Amino acid sequence: MCRATVKQVGDSFIPGAAEHCHPAEPNTTTVHQIRAAVMEEACNNIFRPAGEIVSKAMRKHLDTSKPYPSLSNPSHLARTANRQRQMKRPTDQTELCFTLDIDFIGQDFLQSDIHVCGNRHLIFATTAQLDILFKCRHWFIDSTFKVV
Repeated sequence: MCRATVKQVGDSFIPGAAEHCHPAEPNTTTVHQIRAAVMEEACNNIFRPAGEIVSKAMRKHLDTSKPYPSLSNPSHLARTANRQRQMKRPTDQTELCFTLDIDFIGQDFLQSDIHVCGNRHLIFATTAQLDILFKCRHWFIDSTFKVV
């Protein structure tokens, strides 16, 4: 077990009494750059899939000729990005009288917010889905009914 320590005061670093008992892991700077790029992109593009963000960051920063022993599994990076996004999202609502935050819904995805007899119905669909429904002769509907 390595007992080496470093104390930072401003911009200066003071080594502790114990020396490192292992070689340094190569390319840790690149690994940290990938993680930072994934976090930043996940916060800036909330509708982009996390796996796509991780793939883009890895393609941008990795050099295939170098080893990266401390690089996280891409699925772990994607989960971390999704957890980062989850902290920025509004909390789940427990009652029907709430203000809908449009910033977390895709453009033109909320089609209608209907209030009837004290009940609330939110209708979500993309324009592509509505075009398909318009062309269909028969509709089969299945739903999960949940009372909030």
